[in-house]
Formats: sequence, structure tokens, C-alpha cells
Amino acid sequence: MDAEKRKQLEAKRVALHERLERQVEGTIIPRLIERGVPHEPRFDGIWTPDYIRVAGNGLWWPDSTGRVEDEWCGTTDREDPDGSKQRVLRQRVIARMIARATGPETEIRFSYDAGFETNLSIKARDAIANLDVLLDFGWTIWITSRAENWLIELSRDGVARLAMEPCP
Repeated sequence: MDAEKRKQLEAKRVALHERLERQVEGTIIPRLIERGVPHEPRFDGIWTPDYIRVAGNGLWWPDSTGRVEDEWCGTTDREDPDGSKQRVLRQRVIARMIARATGPETEIRFSYDAGFETNLSIKARDAIANLDVLLDFGWTIWITSRAENWLIELSRDGVARLAMEPCP
């Protein structure tokens, strides 16, 4: 194969890989676009504060040296057969945790477990206003602000945890 043809094929391959790697997955981002909510898809993974231990396939909360608040966001099938009360409870708890951790103008990151949704960054005020979409996911969700060094985890088991830097 001549050098020019090889160069064209390599360029085509690089473009294909970039397109495949940057493909938005899931339904959350299309719904934010439909609502006109400013956000940015993120393809660079989750960040965790250094005071939280990462072990196996998750965070190991018992070893956290930071301040950790947790709250159960579950309901029973009997009291909430369609899950609507649990969705509202999750939204209230996460809105309260975001408001406690940061200000409305802070850019925060939503990271979704299992690769079924594309991670994204969004202003805290826009996130709180659209939690019905952002939390519409059945696996674990992590919400972070690297600059402010905090992390929220909403586990698939319905436990919400807010971790903040250890007190000096």
C-alpha cells in the first residue's frame, strides 16, 4: 500500500475511534437537551476525593476520614407501589445535599455507574431544577465537585451519602 493511501486510512480510523468514544449513551442527556438545560457531556470518568477509599467496585465508606452524612431514600412496595414517592424523596434528599455542599453557580459532575448513561457536568442550580431527569437511573450515581473536594453517592440500594473534607 502506498504512503498516501495508508495516511488516509489511518486518518479515517482515528476519526472513527473519536466518534465511537464520544457517543452519548442513554436517555438523560437527550432529555436535558429537549428541556434546553445547559450541560456538557463528560467522557473522562469519575473523580473521588482522596479521603474516600475506593475498593473493588465501589467506595469503601467505613474507612472515610471525611465527614459523611447518609440518608435512606427508600419506600416500601405497600406504601409506594408505583415508586413515585421514592423518586420525590430521592430528589429532595439530593437537592438538600447539593445545596449543603456547594453554591448554585458551581459546575458539578454527575457520573453514572455501568456505562448506560454518559456522565455530564452542569451548574448546581440547573441540576437541582432537573433532578427528576438526572436521577432517573436505577444504578449508582456519583455527584462531585473536584474544586470543592466533596462527593455525593446515591446507591442503587437507595442510600444517599454526602462526604465532605475532614475537619482540620
